[in-house]
Amino acid sequence: MTADEGSPGPRVEAAGRRSIAAEWIGVAATGDVVVPVEALYAPERVSAAPGTSNLPPAVLCLGR
Repeated sequence: MTADEGSPGPRVEAAGRRSIAAEWIGVAATGDVVVPVEALYAPERVSAAPGTSNLPPAVLCLGR
């Protein structure tokens, strides 16, 4: 981070292949991430967040 003259706060920037820049990063992966299929959940097994609901399965996807 660098301070920009004339700006109220720090300037966050990154350059280069797979670069990341932010004021705060919780988790970052800049390389190839290989996740075993067992680590993923099928969408129908994931509960909707409070106040929302899961959509019923679509019979046919027509794009947008």
